[in-house]
This record gives sequence, C-alpha cells and structure tokens, in this order.
Amino acid sequence: MGNSPTKDWQLSALLHKSHVICCAWSPNAKRIVCGCSDNNIIVWDMILYKPLATLSSHTKLICSCSWSPNERLLASGSDDMTVKIWDMKMYILLTTLSSHTGSVRCCSWSPDGEYIVSGSSDRTIKVWDTETYTVLTTLSSQSGSVICCCWSPDATKLVTGIEKTITVWDIKLSSILNTLSSHTLLVVSCCWSSNGRYLASGSDDKTIKVWDMESYKLLTTLISHTEGVRCCSWSPDGSYLVSGSSDKQIKVWTM
Repeated sequence: MGNSPTKDWQLSALLHKSHVICCAWSPNAKRIVCGCSDNNIIVWDMILYKPLATLSSHTKLICSCSWSPNERLLASGSDDMTVKIWDMKMYILLTTLSSHTGSVRCCSWSPDGEYIVSGSSDRTIKVWDTETYTVLTTLSSQSGSVICCCWSPDATKLVTGIEKTITVWDIKLSSILNTLSSHTLLVVSCCWSSNGRYLASGSDDKTIKVWDMESYKLLTTLISHTEGVRCCSWSPDGSYLVSGSSDKQIKVWTM
C-alpha cells in the first residue's frame, strides 16, 4: 500500500460533509460505519467503496459505535445521552436505550453478544442485556467521566478509561479488580489483545502504555507521537499495535 490514498478513498472522504468522530469495521470486514458530528451514521460498502445507508435518529454528535459479533446489529452512543440499536440488514432503528444523564462517550458489544456496555460523562458505566435491552447493573465512577471502554476476550472483565486512570472491573461481581495508574493526562483509548494477556491504552499525554493483564503491571511505554493519542488497536494475532494521534500520524508498533 502506498503513502497516498487511492482515487476511491479520496472520493469516499469527500462524501463526508462533517467531522468523523468514530468508526468501526463489521466483523466480516465488508462494511464500515462512521459516526459523524452532523448526528448521522454512514454505512460504507468496503468492496465497492460506496455508501450503503445513512442512519439518522441521534440529535447530537455520535461519540461511539460498536457492531454485534454476528454483525446483525449496531450500537451507537451519542452526546444526546442515548444508546441506539440498529438493524444492520434493514438499516432501521430498533430501540433507544435511555438511562444516562450525560453524554455517552463509549459503547461496546461484549464478545459473546450478550451485553452492551456504555460509559458516560455522568460518571456511570451501564451494562445492558441484549435480549430485553434493560440495565442489568450500573457501575459508579467517582473520579470522573468515562471516556473509553473495552471487554476482555472472554467477556468476564471490562476495562474503562476514567480521567487519568484505567479501571478493571469484574462484570459478574460488579466490583473493581484493579486500577492502573501511569498516564499523566486523560486516557482516551483502550484495547485488549485477542489472547487476553495484554492491554494497550492511549492518552492525551502522547503515549501508549502496554499492560500485563495477569499481573496488572506496566510493561512498557511507547513514545513517538507529538500530540495526544486518540486511538489504538491490536492486530488479530497480537504481533502489532497501531496508534492514531492528533499529530496526524498513524504508527504501527512491533510487539
């Protein structure tokens, strides 16, 4: 792959008339959803590089989006304080989850498809049942807004980024297992490796930190970005870590 985008990618980019806040691949990698500042979600066909649908219902910008493991459904979180569930075959809204009293900054479908978690500026994390779409439990964050969240691969634990710290939760017990502290500014991204052994966290402090999730020890700090790290993601085999930053650079790290 070259350093400049292809004609198709440039055309796709021009069709977005507002800022893209979040994006997510479908599990089969044939579609991408992009949540935008104009309150809409655009669904892209990644084989033909064309838009398939526009999902409209949120009244404020989209902060987060997450596919169900079977890719039949999509969850989206917004500054309008709601999580919306979409049918991704018919591209219609199925239901709206309203329980937060602040912006929904993150949402994530569990790997087994049984739960959705949402984190908010109201300092709560809510775990939703995906059969009834009711709140099963509410976890309280006393230290600040919940900015990011991710499930462990076995769906037994949850990680949340709250201010400068990372909190590890036992979902069944609704209790805190550990708190990871090393970042000096806001933690805005977190990602568990596919084998469940490692966690990567990205921060406004310009670093990515890699944690051992068995010992809960910091393994290394990756320093290269010149602005805040906005996102990070492991490759499926765990060999690489990619990070994106406000410095307009994407870096691929060999792990």
